[in-house]
Amino acid sequence: MKYKYTKAEAGKELYSMKRSIFVRLRAFGLQNDSNFFIQNLSVLIGAGMSVSEALQSVYAEVRGIRMKSVLREIIDGVDEGLTLSSAIERTNIISPHTLALIKLGELSGRLSENLEVTAIQNEKEATFRSRVRSALAYSSFVLIISLVVGVGVAWFVLPKISKFFADLNAPLPKITKIIIAVGDFLQVYGFIFIPMFIGIFVIMFYFLFSFPKTKFIGHTLLFHMPIIKHLILETEVARFGFLSGTMIRAGVPLHMVFELLPGTTTFKNYAVVYSHISDEILDGASFQKIFSESKKADKLIPLPVRQMMVAAEQSGALAETLIKIGGMYEAKVDATSRNIPAFLEPALLLFIGGLVGLLAVGILMPIYQLGLYF
Repeated sequence: MKYKYTKAEAGKELYSMKRSIFVRLRAFGLQNDSNFFIQNLSVLIGAGMSVSEALQSVYAEVRGIRMKSVLREIIDGVDEGLTLSSAIERTNIISPHTLALIKLGELSGRLSENLEVTAIQNEKEATFRSRVRSALAYSSFVLIISLVVGVGVAWFVLPKISKFFADLNAPLPKITKIIIAVGDFLQVYGFIFIPMFIGIFVIMFYFLFSFPKTKFIGHTLLFHMPIIKHLILETEVARFGFLSGTMIRAGVPLHMVFELLPGTTTFKNYAVVYSHISDEILDGASFQKIFSESKKADKLIPLPVRQMMVAAEQSGALAETLIKIGGMYEAKVDATSRNIPAFLEPALLLFIGGLVGLLAVGILMPIYQLGLYF
């Protein structure tokens, strides 16, 4: 006999779906606000306030409407008898590993200490993101401006040059004919081609780097770009070292640490490695055995890091060693992020110079040839 949904069950499922969409949309873009919330909550509870009083105090300081709505829901949940972690979990504003630290703090009676650890983690995450963004911001800006200027010249200037050469009725070099053809094409179809090109580019970017089922393709491309690959690896190892070290120090079981780590990375290959290590630890395997048998870990976790983890596991200083690894690779991220503009700027200049030179040659060659005729 087939099971049929009742109207009540269908209504509950529809409500749950709407609720999930609403929560996700409300939490979108609240990263900085949630970090502020955790940081202030840590200070207030550490100063001796109760959870309810601390929440009310933070609520009074927040100005954003969406964050106030989130905090009001958390406060109502705590007032109804929910734990702080359960009330926060309903709002979807913090990551799974952060939530696990708060839950563990409640169970162990170290909520204030674990909130402080969480606040430090969030600060480190923000630092990693800002360094990567600042490394790419200037180069991206120059490239976008160059493309806009190039399209503007091709769309508005080349058609006039095309008309000028057509009036001369003189033989033209192939490069000039190509430039004129591009100008004529954009003059006729530019209003269709340019928006369509931008739309295709945005869609491709979304499917390569954001869509869950296909973003591994874009990530694979990034891992084949020399300097970008090093930056990603160093950033991931720095994040891994600091997060895993602080979670172990806070009392999170080792297998659970690696179970939570996939939620801290956007790269599927790292998430797969962390999940594999978690499964192996549950089966009783040591780091030495895991790293000797896992080829994926060899590519994503540098040899010195693996060696330090094996030695630290044997000596019982795993948490401290992982935090040191995080610090070492944080310094490497800083150095690499400073080197990226130094590498990209000459490449961009060569690219832009090549386009300008090509345009100049295409325009000046027929003019020079006309001078020979006369």
